[in-house]
Amino acid sequence: MASIFIGALAVGFVGAEEGVSTKAYRDVVGAPTIWLGQTSGVRIGDTATMDECKTMLGDALVVLPFATLHVRRRP
Repeated sequence: MASIFIGALAVGFVGAEEGVSTKAYRDVVGAPTIWLGQTSGVRIGDTATMDECKTMLGDALVVLPFATLHVRRRP
């Protein structure tokens, strides 16, 4: 549920900066992409509703900060 709330808040901000597509397409490097750049598990021919896309965005925004905690800089 939190991901839907966060997704709804972020869609206006991120959506204004990025292109939005509910149909899978190939990005500039040829990776199948949907919505605002989601590539994980995406295949050409996939489609998503706006609600599904908002959930994907919310999930990505929740996971991303925790994923970066594991990155360490070398001195």
